[in-house]
Amino acid sequence: MSNSAVKKLGRMLLVFGCGFMLMPSVLEAHYIWIAAEAKLSPGKTKEVSLCYGEFPHRERAGRRLEEIAGIKAWVRSPSGTVTAIALAEEGNSYSAPIAPKEVGIYNITAVVDRGVVDWTKYNLGVVRAIHYARAQLALSEEEKPEAEDNLGPYLDLDIVPVTETVNPAAGSPATVRVMFKGKPLPHSKVIVHADNDWMREIKADAWGIATFTTPQAGHYVVEVIYTDWTPGEYQGKKYEATRHRATLSLESVRSKVE
Repeated sequence: MSNSAVKKLGRMLLVFGCGFMLMPSVLEAHYIWIAAEAKLSPGKTKEVSLCYGEFPHRERAGRRLEEIAGIKAWVRSPSGTVTAIALAEEGNSYSAPIAPKEVGIYNITAVVDRGVVDWTKYNLGVVRAIHYARAQLALSEEEKPEAEDNLGPYLDLDIVPVTETVNPAAGSPATVRVMFKGKPLPHSKVIVHADNDWMREIKADAWGIATFTTPQAGHYVVEVIYTDWTPGEYQGKKYEATRHRATLSLESVRSKVE
């Protein structure tokens, strides 16, 4: 074999090897998120979408969307009433109708428990995988009430929006608090995804607080992963840890100064 052929083969093996090493992060990079315009209209039903994939790229039915077939969703009204949402598969998402009746902030939450999965070959072990998603919609353009009883947390792993408005202005700071089972999750890695594939990684402080700036108007998904290394058993299967993965969907709007 000539030297050029050997070098070419070496490059091919290197590319293959790098691709193989990246497989765990690629295969397990999926999460759920909620897609919707943040503004509601009085007396009108709004359809929100529960999506699965890597924002903004969605999986479709017949491919991997079935992995979240057990997804459940709820809407919490401004007065605190929680109602389960009937979901319908819509090709590349699950559709959820929201019919607002009160003025104020609506919290949409979703959970899918994928059960016990063996991800040993991806260096993740045998884990119970649980996904969470959250979004806030508003029936008015008023700022959030001062009381935090409409902020949550509402999920085991929750990214709680603490910015004054549902729609943070582009170029302005947006703040979230990462909570696990009702307590701040310190120093967690927070990843912010934009709908143009822009991404930024930040770190929460000792109180679970993370602040970031959206560079432009558009839709954003904030993501956090937390692994609880407490072993257990679920549906007759033993697992080494529980892998929690949560998202918060935000819509950043143009600054009124622009």
